[in-house]
Amino acid sequence: MRKSVFVLVGLSFMLYNSLYQYSWNAVYPLLLHRFDTRELSLIFSTFVVVSSVAQVVMGLVADYLSVRLTALFSAIAASLGWLLSSFVTDFYTFMGVWALGSFGEGSLYGVAVNLVGKWFPERRGFYIGLVSLGFGLGGFIANPWILSQRSYAFVALVLGLVGLLTVVPLSTLVRYPTGLTGRTPLKTVSDLGFWLIYSAFVISTLPLLLLSSSLYLFVKGTYVETLAITLFPLASGLGRPLFGRISDSLGRPKSLIIAMLMEALGVLTFLEGPELKLLGTIIIGVSGGALLTLFLTLVTDFFGARYSTSNTAMLYTGKALTGVVLASLQALETPLLAYFAFPLLGISLIKGAQRVERQVG
Repeated sequence: MRKSVFVLVGLSFMLYNSLYQYSWNAVYPLLLHRFDTRELSLIFSTFVVVSSVAQVVMGLVADYLSVRLTALFSAIAASLGWLLSSFVTDFYTFMGVWALGSFGEGSLYGVAVNLVGKWFPERRGFYIGLVSLGFGLGGFIANPWILSQRSYAFVALVLGLVGLLTVVPLSTLVRYPTGLTGRTPLKTVSDLGFWLIYSAFVISTLPLLLLSSSLYLFVKGTYVETLAITLFPLASGLGRPLFGRISDSLGRPKSLIIAMLMEALGVLTFLEGPELKLLGTIIIGVSGGALLTLFLTLVTDFFGARYSTSNTAMLYTGKALTGVVLASLQALETPLLAYFAFPLLGISLIKGAQRVERQVG
């Protein structure tokens, strides 16, 4: 089987995964018929935490045992999360079903990224970005249809069946190349450079996660509401291969710094009226989406491809921590302007990680 097939498989996984995060703003008003805003906030937080933990657990299974079984289990779980939630109205049961789907989504995300990261080391940034394009593109494709519907049950039933009929069969094609080298997860977490990268990841992605969870509330009732919700996942998706390609030439750290500066600018733009909020949505979408790809690629560059599913999964747990930090900031009613500082702090941490890795090298 030609390795180009793995690009299509990984892209398909990401298109489906996208629905859990980038279609949240589209299903949000449909779920308001079942749950209140506090409960919906907890459901989204459950997704962030469980999907992050899933990457670590199943990343180890993929690297040490079988990536194919990992992909198959993850595809089934992600599909059942949608399918079963279509029948559930009780809050706690819904949380359990959503946790199952989130576990599958997180694990499948890790497989998709590392599938191309391992097979295409010479253009790792571009191919990880290309596959990650699906993580925004899926929401862009699905959201107009979701926004036109009145029943969450019907939407979730359709999305669940789509996963079972397409993503599950594709998961049986997955395999990793042999003969790779790299640091084990234990050695990676013993490296100061990894924790500097981890800290930068946590704080610099706060603006992106803020919009992922609350964009609907920011633009609700304005004439840009539907357009912003539709364009946000597309912008996030397009930023990934664009910055991935740039990073293959310019280098990962420099590309990360450019993306963080853009994201900070996007926060400032988001402070004004509907037109500038729409512009800010696009800027944060492009730059924030790029950050996810660049961070995962940087970890594979620094620590090798052999255990990259596990190593990038440990980095991705930072998304759960970002969710906790975001929830705390929102509980404290932190002004939006404060989010301007987080990407700038991330820049200093990335520079620190560069210095550490140069000394190690």
